[in-house]
Amino acid sequence: MGSRILPGLLILLLATSTAMAGGTPRVWKDPYLHMEFVRIPGGCFQMGCNQGDKECYFDEKPLHKVCLKGFWMSRHPVTVKEWQRFVKETHYSPKKKDLWGGCLDIGKPSYRQGPSHPVVCVSWYDAQAFARWLSRKTGQKILLPTEAQWEYACKEGSKELEYPWGEGAPINKANYWSGPGGVAQKDQWKYTSPVGAFPPGSWGLYDMAGNVWEWCRDWYDAFYYKTSPQHDPQGPQKTGGGKKELRFKVIRGACWSDQPKRLRCSQRGSLDPHQAFGSVGFRLVREGLEGSKFKVQSSKKLKSGSREPPAWNPEPRTLNFEPITPPVLARNPHSSWDTRLSENFSVAPRGCRPIPRVYISDLGAKEAQDIHPPSSPRDPSRVPCILASL
Repeated sequence: MGSRILPGLLILLLATSTAMAGGTPRVWKDPYLHMEFVRIPGGCFQMGCNQGDKECYFDEKPLHKVCLKGFWMSRHPVTVKEWQRFVKETHYSPKKKDLWGGCLDIGKPSYRQGPSHPVVCVSWYDAQAFARWLSRKTGQKILLPTEAQWEYACKEGSKELEYPWGEGAPINKANYWSGPGGVAQKDQWKYTSPVGAFPPGSWGLYDMAGNVWEWCRDWYDAFYYKTSPQHDPQGPQKTGGGKKELRFKVIRGACWSDQPKRLRCSQRGSLDPHQAFGSVGFRLVREGLEGSKFKVQSSKKLKSGSREPPAWNPEPRTLNFEPITPPVLARNPHSSWDTRLSENFSVAPRGCRPIPRVYISDLGAKEAQDIHPPSSPRDPSRVPCILASL
């Protein structure tokens, strides 16, 4: 009898391991919001512009090897419902708000959203506050993803995908700007779409391209890839090494107003972390050992004047905002906005304050010619403000 059971047991074990290897994602559901996090296995990949990609920009080069430990990533961006739960419980309302295109208030765009849509009009600091709160509630280390984690998950590791779905046009695969008249057959939404409205990748992640840009943990440096460490890069330091102080945080994934080429996994973006936009949201990662609890650090231990405490710090804090003086803006030689804006972007549609992704003063003459074109609005009559930085 035992000899008959043993082969059956081996077959069962083999079938189980095959199912796990076949792409059935492991999921951790946080016990408070019931947000699902998918296990992303550790490994190495080539970060940056894939070989033969004709759409890549200078800040996506050079292609370089990066190795990461495993982590958990939320299946989709944080939703309006989840954000409202946070606001209701904490009475969160930052004293200083820097609201840009399409934002009426923090978490409230000028267009209509449902509870399952990704929250927008949140700054990098607002996203950090949410992550700290959820860390306190769950006892887990909840953070914004690093830029490397985000791209690794988008490319599905060593698969090195060009888009989250592989290759080819994003028709019926993402919420994006499909041009005058539209060709995205299932993209019935003028602005954001409900999370999960389009098919996930094989790792179980939704909306890794289009819908909303997503904040990352890193400071943005156009030339960081030249010096990035191979193992678990955390992004450049804000200051140090005699370099100019960095002023922007990384955003990834593109949004509902972007053209298909901006949906590539290697596409980089950047914004001032104090600013909130109607096309920018965030997703989260969980780090740490399997099932481990971790002690939340109190903000009382931070050095005075610190503007960037650990992302899991649960205590509310008051940010000291400095007035921002608009810099001299770089002309984008590729911009389709040249017909609507002056050559230096000094004139904008009513209610807009366009800024470039990279300041001309931060670049050499050659690199300055490669500044990305801004996103083009789907329809200027219904898009109140699309910024050149997006």
